[in-house]
Amino acid sequence: MAGRKRDRGAPSVADVARLAGVSSQTVSRVSAGATNVRPDTRERVLHAMQQLGYAPNRAAQALRSGSFKAIGVLTQQILRTGEAQTTNGVLQAAWEAGYTVSMVQVDRPQSEDMGAAVHRLAAQAVDGLVVVQAGRA
Repeated sequence: MAGRKRDRGAPSVADVARLAGVSSQTVSRVSAGATNVRPDTRERVLHAMQQLGYAPNRAAQALRSGSFKAIGVLTQQILRTGEAQTTNGVLQAAWEAGYTVSMVQVDRPQSEDMGAAVHRLAAQAVDGLVVVQAGRA
């Protein structure tokens, strides 16, 4: 089984390793952002990933690292200037750190909407939650 493509046709770690001329472990290190890979080797692996259209399995990485590289943002009335600027800052910082962001907007923070929104974000396996505005409208 090792070295074969997955059933859905997506390239595997073994496919990338074969094309780059490295071990599967080296491909895993590069996809995880490890620093103990020589720059020329990293470039070969990244080029092979791009050439094959390889995307790392984020669920497997989360199991290994304990982090989903995702945060949740809970906001109210994002069209307000302050909330929009704060949310924009969170989005920019997350992007720079390699995180994804899931957002939920609630209309009435004093209602059950807030609890439902928190549960919805938690079900998406986020590492943290940013509450932009939870007061009165």
